[in-house]
Amino acid sequence: MGRSDFWKESNVYELYGLDLMLDEDLQLWYIECNPNPLLDGVKPQFIEKMLVDFFEIQFAFYKSRMQRVMKVLEKMMTASEKNNNGEKIDYSFWRKEYQAASKNRLEPDYQISKDNTWLPIIDENLSGANGYYGHLSDECLSVDVDK
Repeated sequence: MGRSDFWKESNVYELYGLDLMLDEDLQLWYIECNPNPLLDGVKPQFIEKMLVDFFEIQFAFYKSRMQRVMKVLEKMMTASEKNNNGEKIDYSFWRKEYQAASKNRLEPDYQISKDNTWLPIIDENLSGANGYYGHLSDECLSVDVDK
């Protein structure tokens, strides 16, 4: 419900604490979500692992995005060099190229290691239930919320 309020940038993060409960039928119930949860009493090893994993994720997204942006810049420079005859540059085309290159996604060269505890939940570059990594079914996504 609050997804529209989240920044859609890989360089922005927020830590949430989720309180969940299993009932006697092993049904999972959401209790509450706390932004910036208090980490008092959490084992230092857990916090260290969380930070190491976080930095790996951040750097992978940064490097991946920079690789794509640099390719766009190289193409722009090549096009500019060929365009020495004074033709007008189509800036709207290059804006679209840059926006596509800036999207949050990992290139194959920058995948997250297997020992990272990160679990992706949403990828807006994928459509339908694929964008939720199997956490939601197509049936859940087709529910009319206005009813």
